[in-house]
Amino acid sequence: MDINNRYIYGGSLELLELDVPVILSVLTAADELCLTEIFGYIEDYLLQDFDQLLKHFVQVQTFASQHHHFTKLLAFCVKTMEQDPSIMFEHEDFNLITQETLITLLKCNNLVMREIDLWNKVVGWGRAQDSCLSSMENESWTNENFLTLNSLIQPCIRLINFASINRNDFLERVAPFKQAFNDDFYDQILENYESKPPSNQHQDGIDSVLIDSKHLALICDWLTNDKHVSYQNIPFEFHLLVRGSRNGFGYKVFHELCDLKGPTITILRVHTSGELLGGYNPLNWDSSKKIYYKTNKSFIFSLGDKNLQNTIYSKIKEPDEAIFQYRALGPCFGGGISDLKLYLGFDDAYGCTGNCFKKSYEKSIMKKSKFWVDEYEVFRIIKKIP
Repeated sequence: MDINNRYIYGGSLELLELDVPVILSVLTAADELCLTEIFGYIEDYLLQDFDQLLKHFVQVQTFASQHHHFTKLLAFCVKTMEQDPSIMFEHEDFNLITQETLITLLKCNNLVMREIDLWNKVVGWGRAQDSCLSSMENESWTNENFLTLNSLIQPCIRLINFASINRNDFLERVAPFKQAFNDDFYDQILENYESKPPSNQHQDGIDSVLIDSKHLALICDWLTNDKHVSYQNIPFEFHLLVRGSRNGFGYKVFHELCDLKGPTITILRVHTSGELLGGYNPLNWDSSKKIYYKTNKSFIFSLGDKNLQNTIYSKIKEPDEAIFQYRALGPCFGGGISDLKLYLGFDDAYGCTGNCFKKSYEKSIMKKSKFWVDEYEVFRIIKKIP
């Protein structure tokens, strides 16, 4: 490559205006030529532009997984996938990932996506791996075609939580691929649908003094944009990390118990009015930095009254200011004074101040800008894996 030749013969390395795929090819050539002294420089250059790395993330991840000695790029990819594995599923080059990577992604317990969407992605990936499958509609497939799909996606099928897929989606999206399943496993899935309890029977299934299963169903609807989520098929586990009345309202204990735990839901209760407000952070809480974390998946909300009337769902509109990280504060959503913030004290035991100032999210979730919080809980969201 000319760039490497210029480095070899002239000692100069110019990467400006090169896009990520070209720079990766430069790294590949440098690796083949054993130009180890420029590895770190090129990696550092790539890591300066986070948005471009995400734009080409599948290529970057594939490259890093094949060249483990590029440790900085590999660490970036591992951290990014651990923090938000859905990035890979949403990427336009998703079908280029390896089966090993797909299995790793499906095993992530912080993967916040609808199971039917995961199934569609797995089938689409399988079809893309074989020219015959990708060139025909599945209605025209032979038994051999279905066996080919089975050989490609069989390790992934058992990582889909089919119990969380509603009956209509199952019949429309999954049943047409029945021949790609092992018979015994498909029969087990059908038995699950036949044995589901009536819709008026449910258990709360959450360690909370603030919310119950009907709140969970609504929150899961917001998380996955799935109107079919009910008490019986909640696709996630909600593990309590901290509760104000149990652990105190100090920022130190919040970060000790909640940092680096992956996606979380924060719920707080406003004193006197009893309003329940909250926010979803799809990333880690992290007290090691004073910085905004960028995401287009966070949201804040009001759960309305006890009958879930007058609820408010407020999506992020300024992704660059979605989540504010600071060691001396509790959960913070939004820029400036924050759309939702808890001013946890050093070691408060009875409550804390909160505020809502609309800035980075679409809607205000409360009329009062400042209020007293007499209880709050933070839950880690974990994908149910069969």
